[in-house]
Formats: sequence, structure tokens, C-alpha cells
Amino acid sequence: IIFIDVQRFSQFVQVTRKFPDVFLWSANVINNGKIAALHTIDGLPTNVSMEEELGRSHFFLPPSTGRVFLRGGVGLRLHQLFLQDPTAYMNPQSQEKAIRKIEGRLSINFIAMLGRHLPAAAEYVLQARKYGDEHAITYLAYTNDNKSLMVYMPFTVAHASFSSQKIIDQAIEMYQNIKIESKKPWKFDLASLKLPTRGNV
Repeated sequence: IIFIDVQRFSQFVQVTRKFPDVFLWSANVINNGKIAALHTIDGLPTNVSMEEELGRSHFFLPPSTGRVFLRGGVGLRLHQLFLQDPTAYMNPQSQEKAIRKIEGRLSINFIAMLGRHLPAAAEYVLQARKYGDEHAITYLAYTNDNKSLMVYMPFTVAHASFSSQKIIDQAIEMYQNIKIESKKPWKFDLASLKLPTRGNV
């Protein structure tokens, strides 16, 4: 992680506590396939494949497909677009889009989980040793037990690189000596926040 919006980190904690039944929360992560697809839905330029990133079983597609975690050029482009206009990515278009539901696998680059869910998370990891913890606590939890996976969009972090992208040095250089902040304030109203019922939209 090479950038964290520390001003809104407390919001992320408060939202996690407000909805204790949510199994897993993610920040709004720059250079994350599914979240980049959400940005595309919101009209932001990302150049990601919607079909491949939002498909419930996209993890099992052949490696020749265009998923973000395999494409270093796309990762660098996502960082570049964010740095050109941070406000567009840090401020949801409406209160209704502050929280987004994820269906299927999600890269767990920056997540939160209440302690009450840790025993179940451990069980999923034991069940899915072949595929790893990320697959276990997102794809398996959602597919087998319909566990809720949510993204809090007003809290933004930047994920430098997946190992397969091989862009970590370039990404770090892009963020050096740059002040990143939203030019517009986000009105945080915890009481008004509601969980979405539809996923990947």
C-alpha cells in the first residue's frame, strides 16, 4: 500500500462497526480489478474488462485473459488516472454509492473484519488451502454461505502492484513527493448509510 487517505480512515472503522453482520469490508483500492470495474460503472476511465473482473468465477478463467492483476500496464494506468484526478475517485457520486456490494472473489489489498467473523474466516481458509486465503474469505464465503462483502468507497488507498504485474518500483516512484487529497469535502453521515442489496453494480 503506497497511499492511505488517513483523514477518512476513522470513517472506515466506524462503518465497519455500524454493520456488524457484514463479513468483510474493503477500502476503495486503486489497482484492484473488481473495484476498478466499479469505477468504470461510475463513468471513470479505467480500461478494464467488465466481464472478466465482475464475473463471479473470474479467478478460474485462463491466464491469457485481461484481468488487472496480470497486466502491469493497466495497473500503471490506473495509478496515473487516480493521480490526475483524485477527487473523482475519492468522492462517490452519491450517498447511495458510498457502500458497494461485491459478489465473488475480491483481491484483499486493504480490508477490515470484525473479530466475531474470524472463526468462520479460519474455517474457509482451511477448506480452501489449495487456492489461498483470498479465495477462501471472499469467493468461498460468498458462494457457499452468501457472506456479505462490501466496499466503503469514500476511503481510498492505493495498492502498488500485484506480484504478477511487476510494477512496484514504477508505482512507488509515481507517488513520491505528491500531496493527494480530495478537492471537495465528503459529507460523512454515518446514520444515513445503508447496505446495498445488489452486488457488482
